[in-house]
Amino acid sequence: MKDDLLKVNVLGVNLTLKTKEDATQLKQVIWFLNKKIEETRDKHKSVDQLKLSILSSIYIVDELITLKNSRQTDIDSALPQSDIVITEEVDRAFQRVLDVLDSTVNE
Repeated sequence: MKDDLLKVNVLGVNLTLKTKEDATQLKQVIWFLNKKIEETRDKHKSVDQLKLSILSSIYIVDELITLKNSRQTDIDSALPQSDIVITEEVDRAFQRVLDVLDSTVNE
């Protein structure tokens, strides 16, 4: 399968990201990231871009961990097997995002 290249802009920085997956999901990730950055900027008006990106990352990871913990609680409460699959999908999606970001940063 051929890698797709996606040109994006985050915090005024143009990036070209490679993905082996459908670029649609990566576009959603970038949209969500930019949305979180804007929300963070609204809360912390005088923060520089580095701190803004770090704070946004913290908020996003907090949401992810909260989601994972709530799913784990559901799983522990003996909900259907489908919840385990959803949790595993979240883990895989998060890993794909980390892989894309890692490959982009290392280029």
